[in-house]
Amino acid sequence: MSRAWGALLVLALPAAAAASQGGAGTRQSWQQAQEALACLGRGDYRSAESAASRAIALDGRNAQAWNLRAMARANLGRYDGSIQDASAALALDAARAAPWATRSWAFAREGRFSLAEADARAALARAPGNAYAYYDLALALAGEGRRPEALAALHLAAKGDPARFAPYYERARLARGGA
Repeated sequence: MSRAWGALLVLALPAAAAASQGGAGTRQSWQQAQEALACLGRGDYRSAESAASRAIALDGRNAQAWNLRAMARANLGRYDGSIQDASAALALDAARAAPWATRSWAFAREGRFSLAEADARAALARAPGNAYAYYDLALALAGEGRRPEALAALHLAAKGDPARFAPYYERARLARGGA
């Protein structure tokens, strides 16, 4: 199952804009990060991974590039690499919600639900109301067998982004017999 990353990417863009004010390597890194972002938007995860890797090679302090590569790797099923890259992004800039949410999703896909829950909650602490972070929290809680809490988190995701998450919420709600 592929993850739609658009809203998460918006959270990371201010850092990229600030980076564009740096030196030539930083500007080139930012340009490569923008290419990775465009590739993610097209669902071309291999090209996104390559562009993000070039951005990192140009400026290893580009937290957005680390997170973009984490996103690409997660969508390629390379969850260990995704977790490592999201952790690198967090080491550079833990104030942004996007790397927390990316790592949460990768942890959940690996079945590491308690870590996924902690990261989803960290993302929500940084971006209250973020629908993607609520979705990540729902995945983690469901994986831990905490169905009522998972349904509540999924409901908040659906309220935050009805077009994307309301169908998931409705299916989950109906699967548990109403409520």
